[in-house]
Amino acid sequence: MTHITSHRRSGKPWRSIMAAIATAAMALSPGAAAYAADADATAPATTASANLRGAWNFENTAAGDREAANNGGSSSATAQLIGDDISIIADPAGVFGNVLHFGAGASSYMKINQYVNTGAGNASFAMWYRYDTTLDPTGDKPAVLLQQDGAGRSLLTLRPSNQYHTYVNATDVLSNNTVARGGWQHIAVSFDQTSHKVKFYVNGALDSEKNMGTSAVNAVTALLVGSHKNIGTMDPHSMKGDVDDIRVYDATLTDDQAAAIYAEQGTALARKQLGTLVSQADALLAAGEVDAASAQAQAL
Repeated sequence: MTHITSHRRSGKPWRSIMAAIATAAMALSPGAAAYAADADATAPATTASANLRGAWNFENTAAGDREAANNGGSSSATAQLIGDDISIIADPAGVFGNVLHFGAGASSYMKINQYVNTGAGNASFAMWYRYDTTLDPTGDKPAVLLQQDGAGRSLLTLRPSNQYHTYVNATDVLSNNTVARGGWQHIAVSFDQTSHKVKFYVNGALDSEKNMGTSAVNAVTALLVGSHKNIGTMDPHSMKGDVDDIRVYDATLTDDQAAAIYAEQGTALARKQLGTLVSQADALLAAGEVDAASAQAQAL
C-alpha cells in the first residue's frame, strides 16, 4: 500500500503504473519471450551451455561456506570467498535462491585462481547482479564487477555514468546505454581477440559492439569477482550488493546465446515484477483512482 500511496501523490497514479508494467513486460522480450513464443526454438539451457567453462549459482553452497563449487561447464575450479564482508545469503527477492552478497567493506571478493587468459583467445563473461545503492549512496566512483589479477586488467566495471566499461585491451570502452541501479539485472560481455571487438549485452539484448584495442595480455590470471586487483582501493571500488549466476565462456557469445542465458532467470524475475505491478493496478482500480469506463482503466 505504501507503493500505491506514492503513485497517488503524483496526481497520475495510472500513468506511472502503466509505465512500470510496460517496462517489466519488455524485460521478457529480449530473451524469454522469444523462446516462449516458439516451441521449435533451441532450448535456452542448450544454447546457454555451449562453450561454457564454468558457472557459479551458489545453490550448492551453504551460508557460511568460504568455498563455492563450479555448477557447470568444462572445468572443475572452486572459487574462494575472501574477506569479512562477503557471504552466501538467500536472495531477498525470492527469485535467485542463494546469492553472493557484498557488504559496504572495501576488501572482500570472490577469487577463482589461475582461471582466465583473455589474450590467448576469445572469452565471454555473464552475471546477474543487484547493486545496493544504500551501501554506496553517491555512486561517484566506478564499481568493479569482474577483474583479472596480476598482469590482467579490468574486465567489467559499472561507471558513475551508469554505463558498463571494460579495459581488457588497455582501451577504455563504454556501453552505449545506461542502466538503473538498485534492481536485479543481467550483463554479459564478449571479447573477440581476432577482430579486437567487444560486445555488451544488457538483459539479453545487444547494447553495442565496439573496438577494444589490440594490447591484449596473454597470461593466465585469477578471476576476481567484485574487486579490483589492487585490493581495498576506492577508485574503482568493490561491488556493493548481490551477485548470482556468474558464467565464463571459452568463446564469444552469439546474440541468441546471450538471450538464452538471460532467459533462464529473467523469465521468473519479470513475471514476479509483473505480478506485483498488476496487483498495484488492481488496487488503484478498486480504490476508484481511475474512471472504470476510461481508456486508462482499460489499459490497466
